[in-house]
Amino acid sequence: MGAVLCVIFTLLATGTGPTVLYHVESAGDLPGGDRWSVAYDLGADGAICGDSDSAENVHGFVRSADGVVFDVGTLAIPEYPSEACAINDRGEAAGVSMNWNFDDEAFLWSSDTGMVGLGDLPGSEFYSWARGINNRSHVVGISLSSKSGQSGQGYRQEAFLWTPEAGMTGLGDLPGGQFVSSAYDINDSDWVIGWSCSARGCEAFLWTPQNGMIGLGDLTGGPGADSEARGINESGQVVGAAWSPDGYRPFLWDPTDGRMLNLGDFGGEQPAGGANSINDYEQVVGTVRRDSFHPQIPFIWDHEHGLRDLNTLLDAHSRHAFIRLADAVAINNRGQIAGQGIIAPGALLLTPFVLGDMNCDASFDVFDVEPFVLALIDLEAHAAAYPDCHADWAGDINQDGSFNGFDVDPFVELLAGP
Repeated sequence: MGAVLCVIFTLLATGTGPTVLYHVESAGDLPGGDRWSVAYDLGADGAICGDSDSAENVHGFVRSADGVVFDVGTLAIPEYPSEACAINDRGEAAGVSMNWNFDDEAFLWSSDTGMVGLGDLPGSEFYSWARGINNRSHVVGISLSSKSGQSGQGYRQEAFLWTPEAGMTGLGDLPGGQFVSSAYDINDSDWVIGWSCSARGCEAFLWTPQNGMIGLGDLTGGPGADSEARGINESGQVVGAAWSPDGYRPFLWDPTDGRMLNLGDFGGEQPAGGANSINDYEQVVGTVRRDSFHPQIPFIWDHEHGLRDLNTLLDAHSRHAFIRLADAVAINNRGQIAGQGIIAPGALLLTPFVLGDMNCDASFDVFDVEPFVLALIDLEAHAAAYPDCHADWAGDINQDGSFNGFDVDPFVELLAGP
């Protein structure tokens, strides 16, 4: 081992940047059901919400960062269904549950209070559905609204904002179209995104307390519009799906210039897709497909690398577990991703790590040498010295699914660079 150290310390890392891979683990499911689950959103610490088959019915669940799975229950009897569609950094979830009147009602849930119904917009037939929540416990979604009934069209859905202080407030719609709107996400400044029909078509919108609702258009820039917004970060950047001359594409809209950026595709005869989530570091996740005959491809996008297939970025442990991703629904500021599997079905959590980063400082350099050697000699001692590290992930340099002495030479070569 001393000879290895002598060789390593004579090397300088001159590579083009660290290799980032993703380790995949199951987000779990609720007991008593058919052992499946669906992920919808992701908190800052890796907590996930979604729904799962349980002993009673399909129920919403929250899986905390330390792996505890909560059944969020229902607004009525356990045999009724529910879905947990959004989660904030405080572990609060929002979604929809059937209530005692057999109506779908938006809810807010926490482990302390349980599930609380949020009602609906005044004057409508009862129906509401929560889609997003911020760290101020403000919830957005859709509710039936009587506003469109003023023109004799009957009830239509309207985007809402619910706060503990004001209750549920309708956000209106874009002018000139058929009255309809739907809210999908909200940031901590109470900027709300979704879609609404306008005189130009049905398009993505941004609603702010200062300016109300504005349309974001589409990727063509023409008189028509066909787009929907699905995610927003704290800078007000918006992602979603929009019509382009080549079909639907994932987009990134920036409030600084008001322009949509086409995030591209992976080729194919009829490619199409959309973006689902963006974090504060402008990392975007979503799905695209090459055509209707092939499965959709979950992607991550950033300015440096462009569009990348997440299935090509999984580590050996995940690939050897026969995991293949079908969807990427959310990304947090740690770069963790909530997704869905195909071969290994169910809600999944993807955690990024730098290959060879044995001291967990998010880089790979000579300071990883001693932790690497320590992990080879005594894995438990390494875990005690670096509690946030996963030596078996980062140390598997040759990506054969195991961390052992066969990783020494690849470690030296990786440190030396090309």
